[in-house]
Amino acid sequence: MSCHGCASKFGFWTRENGCPACGFSFCSSCLKRKIAVPKLDNKICQVCQNCFKTISSTKTESKDSEMSSSRAPPDAYLKRLEALDGPPKPPVTIYRAEPRMRKLIEGLNSTDLEIVRRLEKLREERHAVKNVPTEDEIAHRLALLRGQNADHPQSSSSKVYIAPDTRSAEQKTQDLLSQLQEEVEIDAKLPNPDDVIAERLNRLRNRGDSSTEKPLLPDECSKITESVTLDEIAELLAQCNIEAAKGAQKTDLASIVSKLQQLKNKLVQNDNMEDVSSSDEDDEKAAKKILAKVQAEVDLERSLGITEMNDDEAMDVTNDDTEEFSWCIICNEDAKIRCLGCDRDLYCKSCFQEGHRDEDTRCHAFEPYKSK
Repeated sequence: MSCHGCASKFGFWTRENGCPACGFSFCSSCLKRKIAVPKLDNKICQVCQNCFKTISSTKTESKDSEMSSSRAPPDAYLKRLEALDGPPKPPVTIYRAEPRMRKLIEGLNSTDLEIVRRLEKLREERHAVKNVPTEDEIAHRLALLRGQNADHPQSSSSKVYIAPDTRSAEQKTQDLLSQLQEEVEIDAKLPNPDDVIAERLNRLRNRGDSSTEKPLLPDECSKITESVTLDEIAELLAQCNIEAAKGAQKTDLASIVSKLQQLKNKLVQNDNMEDVSSSDEDDEKAAKKILAKVQAEVDLERSLGITEMNDDEAMDVTNDDTEEFSWCIICNEDAKIRCLGCDRDLYCKSCFQEGHRDEDTRCHAFEPYKSK
């Protein structure tokens, strides 16, 4: 056998001793601590180091619990209890006299001092009494603020009966749609604020609205030109084809020429009106429109055989459309592709792939180009 603490063997010189707390065998050098053992009725015995620590720690914890149970409550808690038992008294206010009154009081006899005090008291009473409005005046002011009749103000406590809504969901939806439609119609009847401002500016500039005829808008001019070019010219072409088939083209040539002249006059008038009303239109778009109209007139006259243009005039008209350079618009190399989505511009293969990587330009249609 050996010691449970230092592992020294028991023999003649080292005797075996048992710890009364845990019961393990120790040598005499390991049982040097003395403490009251609870299971031996607090008898003081020599115990090992581990039992000494455990017993001492339990004793300190029991002492702490006893001290915490016997600890007095904090001062703040006691003050609160005192405040609940007896409410605090209001603070004492000390009124000091004004410096002016102090100077007046100094050096006065008893009679004058009494008069000064009475005057000061009357002055304080006058300041204390204020013009407090009555209940009727307050009710009158509230009625005026609410926009009600001041003589008979409505009581706020009066209850108003509201009939329950017995309409179905479909009927409610229909009524709401009709209400929205009526509101839209009312808003449409109201004058446009931009027009009102423009009219005021014209009046300030002394222009007024002397002319009864309103100038045509660009949309109206385009509608007129579309109706003329599509309807009337189509009728004339059909009539010319029928008469040419019958062999009566020469007889009615004068009437067709007169009708075409009228159409040209209308187109010229509409062009002038468009130029006046749309002064901010882009020059490039206007030039393209004019060239398209001239080309349409030339094709129409050629199909009817009315007039024949000279070669120089035809070259001038079609020069802008037919004349083009056979190289790329970016790097000036030989063009291989014509992009139909980029105003029929010419590109080489590398520039076309480089410039059509975005989502907007990727879907452009193209066709191969061969130089003439």
